[in-house]
Amino acid sequence: MNFPFSYLFPDIAESLKSVYQSMGTNPHFEMETIISPYEPKIPLPNDFWMVEKTRLLSEGVGFIRDDYNNYFKVYIGNDGDGGCLYDGSVIAMYCGFSKPQKVILSYQIIDNEFQMKVVDDLGEEVKYLGLLFPEDQQSLRSVVPNCVLQSAFVDTASFEPNVLPQLLLREDGVVFGYNGLDDVPLNIEHPDVDINQEYFHWEVKITKSMAAGRNVLHIPKHIADKCFPPDQNSVVLVNQETEQLYLCAVTTSYPPGRCTRRIGRGWYGFAKDARLKHGDKVVFTLPISPEFVLANIIRCAPGNV
Repeated sequence: MNFPFSYLFPDIAESLKSVYQSMGTNPHFEMETIISPYEPKIPLPNDFWMVEKTRLLSEGVGFIRDDYNNYFKVYIGNDGDGGCLYDGSVIAMYCGFSKPQKVILSYQIIDNEFQMKVVDDLGEEVKYLGLLFPEDQQSLRSVVPNCVLQSAFVDTASFEPNVLPQLLLREDGVVFGYNGLDDVPLNIEHPDVDINQEYFHWEVKITKSMAAGRNVLHIPKHIADKCFPPDQNSVVLVNQETEQLYLCAVTTSYPPGRCTRRIGRGWYGFAKDARLKHGDKVVFTLPISPEFVLANIIRCAPGNV
């Protein structure tokens, strides 16, 4: 996944986080670690890694988000001693960390997102004003604390390993190996995201029995095979119009010669609350290994059933 769900749908993401917390399926993990300009690995505590490593490694990527909604796409790996996020040296450069910096990361399962707080050696939060490159958010916020700046998205994987040492900052803010900032190969984006490149879609036309709450929602085979792991047994259905959330059961049936996936409990409540009628259409949008499915209802015009 290139862009996190929280980046694309921030309001819905916040609602989802609350639902997961209430369900107990999004345990609160808060961990201290180090982000260093001299080291690509950001180590993860072993107790956290042992609980979440299967989920993390299956995804392969995650996102670190700072207090100003700047996002860093990071890669997740196992270095033999435990779990790590990559690439910390790139994050250090953008944030202006000229030496190893202690941070607190708070993990939540949507997007494998780690909220970053910058702290001192005693674990007390320190003043952090955002990114140093390519727009100097730190200088701007030091003059106008409440100024509104566009958040940035950084893909840390765009840097070749042999380039990283050249990008370390001196204390005066000059970048080693380059004459000026215009020459630095920064890869920051303010993306105009095409959601079709990030998520999958399918459309359902509501039948009379579905409108009456008598039918499960069948997941097309190509969507089920691509997006739903065999052991997934639940998903949150999001009504995009009302932003109401429904925890739904994902079940498997085995008719002769094939396996089908379907959404049951929770779907019925969605259909009732949305007052779905015969002829309406619902367009579903979801990522791979979905924690959520977005549902956009297209009402049927009278006489066009």
